[in-house]
Amino acid sequence: TPFEVKSSYLSMLSNYVGHTIPVFTDGSVKEEKSGCAIAIKRLVHTYRLPNNTTIFTAELFAILKAIEKIIESEDHKFLICSDSYSALQILQSGETNYLAHQIFDNITSTDKIIEFEWVPSHMGIPGNNIADLGAKLALDLNT
Repeated sequence: TPFEVKSSYLSMLSNYVGHTIPVFTDGSVKEEKSGCAIAIKRLVHTYRLPNNTTIFTAELFAILKAIEKIIESEDHKFLICSDSYSALQILQSGETNYLAHQIFDNITSTDKIIEFEWVPSHMGIPGNNIADLGAKLALDLNT
């Protein structure tokens, strides 16, 4: 049930509390507009992407921006939470496209500890809901 999925995820996330900063990412596409957002430490960063950007690219771009914010942070250990199974899969498989290559380069250039976790979408998980809303709001930003 959705309640069980949410409970299981929140239980997993609670194991990280205190020593790991969760970072939620999401992409959004509506008609020709695309955007993405990241939610980190009570802040939401939104990005309007070029028209006709695919949802897959929007999700990867959100992960890339999350890593850039992580590199700027004074904290050391992070958990990137994405509801894009396909974006996480390409990162895990080692296959590269332009954005995946940039993500790998940024990860290897830092001493930060960065883990990834898939998050079920639209299950009421607070950080994911915030990133989802931010990505939708980004659609109305100017390019």
